[in-house]
This record gives sequence, structure tokens and C-alpha cells, in this order.
Amino acid sequence: MANPPAIVKVTLESICLLLGEAASDWKAIRSVIMKENFISTIVNFNTDDLTSVSFVTHTFFVSLNSHFCQSCFYCIAFY
Repeated sequence: MANPPAIVKVTLESICLLLGEAASDWKAIRSVIMKENFISTIVNFNTDDLTSVSFVTHTFFVSLNSHFCQSCFYCIAFY
């Protein structure tokens, strides 16, 4: 996908942040999700290893956009 919707970018950026990957633009996000071990990393993700993550202030996580936040619950659940 060359240019996905903004909510897809934000969701994947959040996942990258949870995984400790610095990916803030689509090119960097794509390089993370295209790694051979990406799916296994997500499946085996240990929530006990989470550190303080300050991403929930992004506008897509605010209640005004709650309709779009459904796909972000995965990230919020770990926070």
C-alpha cells in the first residue's frame, strides 16, 4: 500500500512504538512491518516488558475520534 489512510499509519506507528522501533513516517513503518519476524514479534509480545509510552495524546486517540479509535484499542490495551 503506497499511501494508506491516516488511521492505518497511526495504528502501525503505535505498534512500532510499542515494539521499540523508531518509525514515524510511512517508509520507516513499512520497513518494520515487512521484516520477516514482524508477525512472530507481535504474537510473542510480552506486555510485562512495556515501558512508559506517551503516545495516547495523539489526536486519533482523543474521544472526538472515538469512531476511528477502534483499531487502536490493541495499543491502548498494552498501555
